[in-house]
Amino acid sequence: MRRRCAQGDFVTQLFSGRFNYNFSPNVTWSNLVQYDIESRILGFQTRFRWTLRPGNDLFVVVSRGWYRRFDGDYLPSFDKGSAKLQYTIRL
Repeated sequence: MRRRCAQGDFVTQLFSGRFNYNFSPNVTWSNLVQYDIESRILGFQTRFRWTLRPGNDLFVVVSRGWYRRFDGDYLPSFDKGSAKLQYTIRL
């Protein structure tokens, strides 16, 4: 991908892959893996979604990242996690 910025043009490549699995219509598991050759960061995100009832969902998301050193080793870069409960009140 060619990008334009104030310092000039540059080219970067981003590789990504997805894996999604539906256990049932109400329970899903989604995964994304990406690697950027410019920043040398490998990232992984997994998301679990459970629909309790229509409009009521539980989400759990975990993200991890690794920085690739010039010698080829990967160092942990970041770890993040979050959970969200979405609840709809109908009157």
